[in-house]
Amino acid sequence: MTRKRKAKKMIVIRDTQIGNAVLGKLIIDGVTVCDTLENAETLIPMGEYKLYVCHSPKFGRELPLIYNDYVAVNRGVRFHAGNQESESRGCLLVGFGRTDSGCILHSRAAEAAVTALARTDNKLTITGRYGLQEKPQQVTV
Repeated sequence: MTRKRKAKKMIVIRDTQIGNAVLGKLIIDGVTVCDTLENAETLIPMGEYKLYVCHSPKFGRELPLIYNDYVAVNRGVRFHAGNQESESRGCLLVGFGRTDSGCILHSRAAEAAVTALARTDNKLTITGRYGLQEKPQQVTV
């Protein structure tokens, strides 16, 4: 008898804003996997999303696609590598570590890890640090 593996749920908790950089954490089963970075001007709404790992024509490699009824598949929102919010136009950048100036580090390694996890963990929730708050905590540098 084969056991069906229960998909784990990925959660992004947006926790800090520095200028246009919105930083957060990607968490699976209570364990922080990596840091996230988004552009405050192009944030996708908080909510429930599906993930599907497929080829990205823009990046030329397989990356997790993030979508739901409000964020269409053809919008091409993905998890991918990047270090500054200017490298995101709606996508979630991932990295291992963050700086006080709102950047994330080691993004290629984090992208590989998140892509591997997204192959089996196909649900994503995006939320704010304080429940359903849309705007993250503002930090002055």
